[in-house]
Amino acid sequence: MKLSYEVGGQGEQQTVEAAVRLTNEMRAQRHEMRNHLASLSVLLSNGRYDKAQALLTDLIGAPGCGDSMINSGNAVADAILNQKAAQAHNLNIPLHIDACLNASLPIQTSDLSSLLGNLLNNALEASQQVNAPEITVRIFPAAGYLCFLVRNRADARTLQNNPQLVTTKDEPEMHGFGLNIIRSIADKYDGKAVFETEGDYFTARIMLALTE
Repeated sequence: MKLSYEVGGQGEQQTVEAAVRLTNEMRAQRHEMRNHLASLSVLLSNGRYDKAQALLTDLIGAPGCGDSMINSGNAVADAILNQKAAQAHNLNIPLHIDACLNASLPIQTSDLSSLLGNLLNNALEASQQVNAPEITVRIFPAAGYLCFLVRNRADARTLQNNPQLVTTKDEPEMHGFGLNIIRSIADKYDGKAVFETEGDYFTARIMLALTE
């Protein structure tokens, strides 16, 4: 069990590091795209439409064009949030994110990635079961705590019969760890995890103490 835990932790750390590298690359691409757009503006202003057209042709399909990057101030959080935002986009699920964090936090990288990953995985899974999905994510510091709010529309009948959204998948012993992981992380940082249902919405509120 110890070996499995250590190997799992290493794998998660490598995944987060890879996601951070990807986020940094996307930021660099966005910066480069701004330079290209500045050049395009100058060409158009000078009436160099042929050169502008040539530049546009070169830029068609360039990576990063039109990307709406999430910049919370924390590279690890940005990596997870951008990854989940891309997943939500592919699933046609509206995802609204308002996040403000510090670059350095007294929270282990593995815990931050696990917390965000589980919160958003749960929201994305529930959102695929409704006709008008919607997910709202807010992350902000308040009164010495880092606060997380994730709110998503879920099937009203499911919420009525299963208010904690315990997994209904086959082999539930292999799933359903998400809420327990979230609670354990909140406990580890002297915080609190609250899960609420209201109408056809499910809301997760998490608080982590920011004391060293």
